[in-house]
Amino acid sequence: MIKAVIFDVGGVLLQEVASKIYKALTKNVGRNLQETRTIGRKLVHKFEVGSISEDKFWKDLAEKLGSNKNYVKKIWLGTFKKNLCVRKSVIKLAADLKRHGYKVAILSNAIKLHYDHIHRKNVYQLFSPVVLSFEVGMKKPRKNIYRLVAKKMRLKPEECIFIDDKEKNVKAAEEVGMHGIVFKNVAQLKDDLKKVL
Repeated sequence: MIKAVIFDVGGVLLQEVASKIYKALTKNVGRNLQETRTIGRKLVHKFEVGSISEDKFWKDLAEKLGSNKNYVKKIWLGTFKKNLCVRKSVIKLAADLKRHGYKVAILSNAIKLHYDHIHRKNVYQLFSPVVLSFEVGMKKPRKNIYRLVAKKMRLKPEECIFIDDKEKNVKAAEEVGMHGIVFKNVAQLKDDLKKVL
């Protein structure tokens, strides 16, 4: 019996922003998109699990892109804030699930500087627990992070549904026993939820 629905943030509760950030950086620092994305993702991975500080993140990013730390930070945060768009229909769906007695939780690979801006948009307030990679020192698709979110709810993985826009993250959730849904759009999500709830 399903007792909880766990949501990813970027690409599910929020529209995906990373691609826009890398395009903006490429446009402003003169690298090609593939190179910018590769550099950015490697550093974001470290930042997501809390293995580097925010200052080191900006310093290393600027250095690898051959730019200025403050300039890179301005482009990154400016693009993120400008394109931060909450999918209200998915938040409403989560609120409806909660009203019907399901626990609703968040499991997200996140960096602290994004968390602060998302928090101001009241995205997290409906959900409990909120498990974020930078706070727990591990990230999806590592199996232990899925077990952790289930444990925090005092549930077995089989009692949970996990929703993410990345197939590899959903596959990992299924491998620990959760039901998985790859998010494409709200209508598809509602249809897929009806099949398992």
